[in-house]
Amino acid sequence: MKRFTAAWLILVVLCTLLVGCSGPYTDADAVEIITPLLQQDAELNRYIWGDGFSTREDPGEDANVTDNCKYYRVNEDAPYHSVDEFKAAISAVYSSQLTEEIYQYAFENNNESMARFCDFKQNGKVADLQIDVTANHPPYSLSAVFYPETAVVERSTATIIEAKVEYSIGKDGERQTTTIRVLKQDEVWKLDTHTWAGEVA
Repeated sequence: MKRFTAAWLILVVLCTLLVGCSGPYTDADAVEIITPLLQQDAELNRYIWGDGFSTREDPGEDANVTDNCKYYRVNEDAPYHSVDEFKAAISAVYSSQLTEEIYQYAFENNNESMARFCDFKQNGKVADLQIDVTANHPPYSLSAVFYPETAVVERSTATIIEAKVEYSIGKDGERQTTTIRVLKQDEVWKLDTHTWAGEVA
């Protein structure tokens, strides 16, 4: 009986140590992890869904016209100048599943939808990023303001944090809450929730 009790106590101590190292996470942990992801998310949203990219006013021969879309090259001061560069920025912030959903909208070209972005090529080499400027991809209104310091953990494991976070539609809007989910993939925390955030306060 004593051996069983001692073994049980050791098991409890080990489990406590393991849980302490890997989770659950506190509200303070959630704020620290979620804040930079929401900031990066708000910035990327402007370019993925919004009107962050400005295009060259006179694309001339640079314009790539398909049956459904008309692509203009982005301005020289754009933060991304190729599909691969843009994809790398997206995959660094979002979970693998969310990344694929964004790719389907932004880059995949099929019968259901045309890609919003594609590469402009000269002499077989990528020369710049292009964006469709037709009504097929109207810019989203990104008016949501998020307040990550309000994060309250609802559930957490070693690789998942789900937290309630306050947001408003415009800074003067009424505060509401939504659940933000982040996943640890390849030892890096990634956002797993579409927010449509336009700003992080």
